[in-house]
Amino acid sequence: MVSNPLDPDLMTAPERLSEVASLLARGIMRHRLRAADERKKDLDVLAEARDECVETRSEVETHE
Repeated sequence: MVSNPLDPDLMTAPERLSEVASLLARGIMRHRLRAADERKKDLDVLAEARDECVETRSEVETHE
């Protein structure tokens, strides 16, 4: 984690606001990326389960 060496007491109000907005934006992006990753994992599990239930044409022909 990167820390800001500047003491908040030495920052102007716009600088503090910018810093807080930046931290909030990073947190929102992290949350969205984690949520997207979880959805992708859920979709991967569904795809694996679906693939196990489907027989290819060659598999059907060999069973007949």
